[in-house]
Amino acid sequence: MVTAPPEVSTRVNAVLGPKVALTAVLVLEAAVKKAGSLDQEALRKVLTELKMDTVMGKHEVDPATGMQIGVKGLLVNLVVRRVKKMVPA
Repeated sequence: MVTAPPEVSTRVNAVLGPKVALTAVLVLEAAVKKAGSLDQEALRKVLTELKMDTVMGKHEVDPATGMQIGVKGLLVNLVVRRVKKMVPA
């Protein structure tokens, strides 16, 4: 696994964080409306059946594993520029 430097992780979180949060809220809202309650088992069942488009892509969960299968992966391409102080020779 490749670990990004903290300054890169901070930038990724700043860009993707709000989209991930919005997606979570919208999916949960749809699940609560469909389940008609906040009962954990009812929500779990609805969340495994729910399919919807979100700002992060398609939301779909494998009922057997509970894993997200709608969005196959997220590729983030960052350009990291390093600034060096140039000292005259």
